[in-house]
Amino acid sequence: MKKTYDFYLWLNDDTNLDRDALARMLGAHRGATARLYDAAIIVGSTRDPETGLFSYGGWSQYRKKQA
Repeated sequence: MKKTYDFYLWLNDDTNLDRDALARMLGAHRGATARLYDAAIIVGSTRDPETGLFSYGGWSQYRKKQA
């Protein structure tokens, strides 16, 4: 990549975001960096558009060992 950006947003062309999705993802990023993570990848869960039930999602945390 020729340019450096603070964030990348990667979406499928059929993705519908909740109204507050970006604000929640940025909040999750702030929380992760406040816990001293070197880097964070924030991923949203997916939800069935008809029922509203979550169909996929998960989380994992990794913290670099203190020297």
